[in-house]
Amino acid sequence: MLEDMELDPEELALMGITEDSRRLTPRPWGTTIEYLIDSPLEVGRKNITIALKEIEEVVSCLRFQEIHDTSNLHKREYIFFKTRESGCQSQIGRRHETYTKINLDLTVTPEQNCLNVIVIKHEVLHSIGFVHAHMRPDRDSFVKINKDNITSKILGNNVKKWNRKDDYRLYSPYDYFSIMHYSHSFIEADRKST
Repeated sequence: MLEDMELDPEELALMGITEDSRRLTPRPWGTTIEYLIDSPLEVGRKNITIALKEIEEVVSCLRFQEIHDTSNLHKREYIFFKTRESGCQSQIGRRHETYTKINLDLTVTPEQNCLNVIVIKHEVLHSIGFVHAHMRPDRDSFVKINKDNITSKILGNNVKKWNRKDDYRLYSPYDYFSIMHYSHSFIEADRKST
C-alpha cells in the first residue's frame, strides 16, 4: 500500500509531523460537488461513477455533478480524478480556488487496484474531508498501532494520530469496518501486523 493521503504542511502540522503550527481550516463543500475525470482515466469512468452514486445513496444530501464544459476552470473548485502519479491518493478536503486532486494510478497490482470501487470511494471521502478512522484522537482506546512494523515515513503519515480534537467531530462510535480504516496488515508490503 502506498500513501493514499496527500497532506499539506498545515495538515502535517496537525499530526505533529512538522513544527509548523498554522491551523488548517478547510472550507466545507456544498451539497453539490463538481468533478472532472482526466481523459487517461476514461477506462475507469464506470467505476468512478458507481463509487460516486454509492456515496450519494448513503449521504442523501450530497450530489456529484460532472463538469462537461472545461472552458472556464480557472479558480473553480472541484474534484479532479487524474492518473499522473503512482499510487492511489487524494488531497484532504476542498481546495481554495482550485481543484482537489484524486490520483488513481492505472498500474494494477494484486495489492493495489486504484480503479476498484471501494478504493475510489475511500479516496473520494478523503477529498471531501475525511481522514482515516484509525487516526481519530481517541483511537488508542480501540486499536494499537505497531509502529515498529511501519518502515516508511510516508506510510507512517497515514497512521499518525490526528491531534486536533476540535477538528475531528464525527461524534460516532469507533468503526473497525469503516471504509476509512486500514486492516491490521494493510500498510506494509511484507504484511506484518501494523
